[in-house]
Amino acid sequence: MVLVKCPNGKEKFDVPKFLRVLLVKPKGRKGLGFAADVIPIGLEYIAASIEKEVDYVHIIDMDFKKHPFQHFLTIFHCI
Repeated sequence: MVLVKCPNGKEKFDVPKFLRVLLVKPKGRKGLGFAADVIPIGLEYIAASIEKEVDYVHIIDMDFKKHPFQHFLTIFHCI
């Protein structure tokens, strides 16, 4: 957060707008072990709630990826 001095003389905290958001479900943990837990629904809820506030939101489920996380982070930076 950044403290901004407004034209009316008041100060307020300005929260920066994130233009691109990458949500990652780490490899390994399966939650409670239910079959439905394979889908990262929690991340989908977050993505749905912020999609109008950002330019781009993407979810990566590392359980189904063969490349290391750094590979996807590099691609994400190039978008």
